[in-house]
Amino acid sequence: MPGGARRRDARPDRKKLIDAGRYWFRPAGIDGTIEDEEILGINLDDDEHRDGFEVYAENWQALMIFLDCETQWNHSPAGVTGLNYPALESVLRLQGIPKKKHPQLFQKVQLIERGAIQAMSEASNG
Repeated sequence: MPGGARRRDARPDRKKLIDAGRYWFRPAGIDGTIEDEEILGINLDDDEHRDGFEVYAENWQALMIFLDCETQWNHSPAGVTGLNYPALESVLRLQGIPKKKHPQLFQKVQLIERGAIQAMSEASNG
């Protein structure tokens, strides 16, 4: 599964989607930690990140769409401003997702985006 995310069957919740975005933009060096430990011959015992991040089943598709758009960020001199929504719309269309599902998935992706932007902002403000 991408980036340690695990699918979980339970009720959706806005905070969980925002947290998924925050998890996506976690501090550098956490991706591949286990592989890095093996190469370096060390044990960081980093259970917090090794466990991954659970994603409710009903949010899984929105997370996959977000990940498909992860290179489609708009930037300004102040930093990242958000996802390129025409690109998001293209991903929805190219994946053959029925138009009636677009609004709900768009809202969920926006929540993940919000969490990612919050984490980016916190990281840049130290």
